Amino acid sequence: MAEPSTGILNDSERSEAADLLRPFFPHLSSLDELLARVPAEQSFAVRQDGRLAAVILWRRETLLAYDRPVPIAIAGPGATAPEFQGRGLLAANMAAFLASLRDSGCAVSGLETPVVRWHRGNGWEICSAVARHHGDAARFRPASGPADGSLDARPPIEALQELYRRAAARRFGPLCRTGRQWAELLASQPGLGRRSHAAWREPDGTYGGYIITTRRPDCRGAIRLTVEELITVTPNAFLGLLRYLAEHDAEAWVQWDAPQDDPLVHVVRDPHAITTSICTDKLLRVIDLAALTMPAPDDDAAARADGLTLMVDDPLAPWNAGTWRVARTMPTTQAMVRAPQPPDGKLRGAWCSVPATVLGPLLSRFLSVEAAAEAGLIRASCERALRQLRAFVGTGPAPYCPGAW
Repeated sequence: MAEPSTGILNDSERSEAADLLRPFFPHLSSLDELLARVPAEQSFAVRQDGRLAAVILWRRETLLAYDRPVPIAIAGPGATAPEFQGRGLLAANMAAFLASLRDSGCAVSGLETPVVRWHRGNGWEICSAVARHHGDAARFRPASGPADGSLDARPPIEALQELYRRAAARRFGPLCRTGRQWAELLASQPGLGRRSHAAWREPDGTYGGYIITTRRPDCRGAIRLTVEELITVTPNAFLGLLRYLAEHDAEAWVQWDAPQDDPLVHVVRDPHAITTSICTDKLLRVIDLAALTMPAPDDDAAARADGLTLMVDDPLAPWNAGTWRVARTMPTTQAMVRAPQPPDGKLRGAWCSVPATVLGPLLSRFLSVEAAAEAGLIRASCERALRQLRAFVGTGPAPYCPGAW
């Protein structure tokens, strides 16, 4: 049997790729349309014995990491043809796929998948979670009185875009959105329920937040209300939009995937009347450590990460493996630069050993440095090394991306 070959999809293979993917992604009704418009360079094909054996599609987006744009490759859909399954074709050629993402200029890759175990084996790791709230709409009413301000049922889309941008600046995970993506988000989809949105206007006339919901009946005729997004930048907007959610459709059953650090249980009258579970959400993988930058901490010497040495282990992306040093590249930016290996192979000073799988959840701040060290996921030469690593990844709100990657 000949060795498999890899590369981008040929035009003649696009129909075959759609047929390969369709059994595994029946919910994607427009696979032919997707294959027709995806750029060839955003595909990865594995060929065996002259046939298309496996394929991965991906798309390029811009991730907002604390208001800093980062090119991200959103991987998927992908599948192996049934007759080639069990041979490990995609896993065996994962290094080539990662190299293609690196060469495209993407520093990281993200995805959402029910097959978490397989992707973790290839370096992607859980990097965020959501607080999934369920309950009768009336139970979401705040215990406090009415919030200052008023509801605007027809806010301009520019107001929603600005609120999204302001909220995204505090977190890791949101994606930059095009005008087309905003239009699709706000429009009702045939057979999927009625989409609506509203915004909260502050007493001074500015907007403090917005809510997007989908209303649909279930098989028994009960009303299900899904909160697609509830984005706020002021306390008035958070309380006002919760009250709107509770009173606008009081008989509905609500589901809302909120940020993991969402304060809902502290503002409603009876938090036990709402079921909340923490659900792991998205996965992240560092593709090109040399291209990744992070916001620099302040000039307090105790908070600086400058000089920290990282030993990175990444068998599938060997360009990431080796010894790196944290350096401040600009007054507000820090990055990783290659560090020379000591002649005797023994590192001195402050250093941490980090496997590639841990880099994603550390950089998204889903996993704290302290928790990673306590679990044995990282090793440090001294306490100062842990402090410096904490300064590199930073601290702040939990990662959150409204909507899908």
